[in-house]
Amino acid sequence: MTSMDFVMRLISTLLLMISLVAAFPLCAQQTLSPDLMSMSVAEFRRMKAEQLWQEFPKFEVRVGYSGFPIADMIFYGWDSDWEILPPSLRNELEDMYAPAEGASYMTGNFNAEFSWHIKRWFTLAGGLYFNGMYGSTIDPASAEVISHDRGVTFSFIPTARFYWLNSEKCRLYSSIGLGVMAGGFRDDRYAIPAFQFSPFGVTAGKKVFFFAEYSMGTTYFGGQIGLGYRF
Repeated sequence: MTSMDFVMRLISTLLLMISLVAAFPLCAQQTLSPDLMSMSVAEFRRMKAEQLWQEFPKFEVRVGYSGFPIADMIFYGWDSDWEILPPSLRNELEDMYAPAEGASYMTGNFNAEFSWHIKRWFTLAGGLYFNGMYGSTIDPASAEVISHDRGVTFSFIPTARFYWLNSEKCRLYSSIGLGVMAGGFRDDRYAIPAFQFSPFGVTAGKKVFFFAEYSMGTTYFGGQIGLGYRF
């Protein structure tokens, strides 16, 4: 081995040792205790959540459709007591010659909602629900339609929504709302307090999103689906 080779190997060894010494502090910083590591992950997640919230739109609008209108069915669909209790002869004659109510139908609830995201976990919303009704009145003697009947009910329900899972594209929530509903069909009119409780709801998407929830209350009972837009 020549002297030149020895010098080159010595220089290479020294450079390797210097590199190891320089890299040791960096490696030591990465070798943290489990407690410090868990704190760092938690801090990172908190900072990431705050960043997502700062970038998250503060308002949204929704349009949706929900099924079974429970209060409207109670007030307008199940009010024929004569079908349950045997009528007297007088009632039989009145029913025989008096105009009869034909089949009636309901559209189910269409709704529009505006929401304000106050906190990452809390949203205040106001929803307007609409349920259309239509039917006919029939002459028993001729079986001809005497008139076509139409009605409508409206519900306005301010809602508090609580999010218990937040991510950029998916959010899970529960909500409760209190408001008022009023409407009329044929000769019946009513106005009552309204409430809705949704134990589970989900949104999927960023700016434009799909939502679905299960709810129970005076306005509707069952599922609701729809689309929304955040801005």
